Amino acid sequence: MATKRDIAQLAGVSPATVSNFFNGRGKMTTDTRQRIIDAANDLNFPLPSEKKAKNKTKITYLIVDDLLNPHYGNILRGMNSIATNYDMPVSMIELWPDADAFCSMLIANEIYAVFFATYSDLITGRHINFLRSNGIYVYFPQDNFTVEFDGLMKQTIKYLVDLGHTNIAYLSGFSIHDPNNTRYHSYLKALEANHLPTDRNLAIDGIYPYLSDAKSGYWATKTFLEKRQHFTAIIALNDLLAIGAMNALSESGLSIPQDVSVIGCDDIMLSEFTNPPLTTLRYSSRDIGVRAMYSIIQQDKYQISNPPVVLQTELIIRKSSGKAPENESI
Repeated sequence: MATKRDIAQLAGVSPATVSNFFNGRGKMTTDTRQRIIDAANDLNFPLPSEKKAKNKTKITYLIVDDLLNPHYGNILRGMNSIATNYDMPVSMIELWPDADAFCSMLIANEIYAVFFATYSDLITGRHINFLRSNGIYVYFPQDNFTVEFDGLMKQTIKYLVDLGHTNIAYLSGFSIHDPNNTRYHSYLKALEANHLPTDRNLAIDGIYPYLSDAKSGYWATKTFLEKRQHFTAIIALNDLLAIGAMNALSESGLSIPQDVSVIGCDDIMLSEFTNPPLTTLRYSSRDIGVRAMYSIIQQDKYQISNPPVVLQTELIIRKSSGKAPENESI
């Protein structure tokens, strides 16, 4: 009787590739898959049961750091708008503090794919390899999507400079010392592009455990105000942080935008209804979800990777930003 090793030899691939094919794991081109199928048919070797595969529900988890953040809800909406057509349900869950236990739970529940829609240093390469070696597809936004953030941040800084701002703070949410904090580095590059000094004292560092919610933005801004650092504008990692910063500024007797301009990112629905309405950097969260789900379906059907997609961005100007104050006393 033929073996999988015989199939590998006839198909011209490694035994490990054949094993991945029969176990539904790993990535391979459609040509490789077809050669394995042809070899198995030539050797009368039974292929994986299509009926069994159809009966197994393929669940995808959207992994986030805050279930209450509307940004993630929009991603989930995008994923579900596609997933329902392919009988591949999606659920959104928060990442556990114990990453080892979290990954073990995913494997025990036979999850088909996970999409890490949040940055976290809890998940290491070891965890990713652990998940993938157990047949779970793992996706990160940076693997599948490129947000044109450098150009957008450069445009945003120029917009503020044209309004007379030269001391522009950045509310990081995450640690400014982390090399993966890409938006903070975009901010630094944008300062240089607009001929402003990269003053590290204007970086409002994240507070452990680095939650990017309104409460974190509030306390980080309150701490920053105590340093008496001179600034006339704040750009925040996301809208929730910006909303928290607006509350901290107002409590301190500062007016927005007369004393301080505030700009967020994500353009969540709430940003239109703050007082004043929040200027923000927009890109489509829902589009991230749609494209993520298509990528997962492609993996399921063809076992191939799609090239990264560039998501378009836009500066949405509302009333939380304006001219720098003439008497810069902050």
